[in-house]
Amino acid sequence: MVNEDEMMEVIDQIRFNLPDEIKQANWTVSEQQRIITEAHGEAARIMSRAKLEAHLGRTLATVRRGVEALQTNQPPAEENADQATGS
Repeated sequence: MVNEDEMMEVIDQIRFNLPDEIKQANWTVSEQQRIITEAHGEAARIMSRAKLEAHLGRTLATVRRGVEALQTNQPPAEENADQATGS
């Protein structure tokens, strides 16, 4: 048989500790949600920067191609000097 006094003591301990356990569980859940929200914000910032950097990379590549095209279409430097002096 179960000792009635021991059983009542266990029940009292459960009643006493249960609110603290519930508070701890609620805090854990809210802290988890805060961390997840913070992580989503950081991920959004990283994605935004990665897009800005990708856009800048494409722009830089376009500028480089333009510079190369301009350099290819120019006559050599000696010819420019001769034309400038009228020789």
